[in-house]
Amino acid sequence: MRRLDARVAPSLVMAEALAGAALLTPATVPIGFMLSTGLFAAFSVIILSLIRRGREIACSCFGSRGAAPMGRPHLVRAVALSLAAASCLVTTLLGVTISFDDYVTPVPWVGGLALALVSIRIEDVAYVFGRPEQTAK
Repeated sequence: MRRLDARVAPSLVMAEALAGAALLTPATVPIGFMLSTGLFAAFSVIILSLIRRGREIACSCFGSRGAAPMGRPHLVRAVALSLAAASCLVTTLLGVTISFDDYVTPVPWVGGLALALVSIRIEDVAYVFGRPEQTAK
């Protein structure tokens, strides 16, 4: 199984870092969400293309060094993250804000953290819910 081309990987890491950095300053938040949406949409297209062509490329998602090839769980994660970033972009452009004075503010943070952890470990989730004949070897 092949790994992602070493010439492409640093560019992707740089683009991800730029998107994350843009989300840290209120003035550049829309740019960060645009970059995030574009990156996750591109990842979705790339992963779908790999699946359709039957190519096995090891996933280096979230810094993982696992041997599992990119597949449907990775596609689901990329599409979900793309939709989440797009919805954040739309709400930002519409001027929707969240008041941090509410006593329920920790609820979305805890929920977001839980979803982030599940998203990062999607391979393990897919393994747990996978078919036994695929997982037992």
